Amino acid sequence: MQLQDVSETSVTRRGAPVVTSGLDTAAYPSGIPVGTVSSVRHPGGSLTSQVLVTPIVNLSILQYVAVLQWLAPA
Repeated sequence: MQLQDVSETSVTRRGAPVVTSGLDTAAYPSGIPVGTVSSVRHPGGSLTSQVLVTPIVNLSILQYVAVLQWLAPA
């Protein structure tokens, strides 16, 4: 998986956990584990980074998914 447009001010290093943000406009609550950072690229002249993430689960053998119903704080 790839995260794009990650702020240069974000501290991102290889092996760091990736979790859901839980921001007001986010689709998921905060703190749900997604994966770990496998590499970080800093394109020349860009103010953002590209981060490759290794998923916490093997998506090719995933058979069941739990659906979360969550109401964002008002």
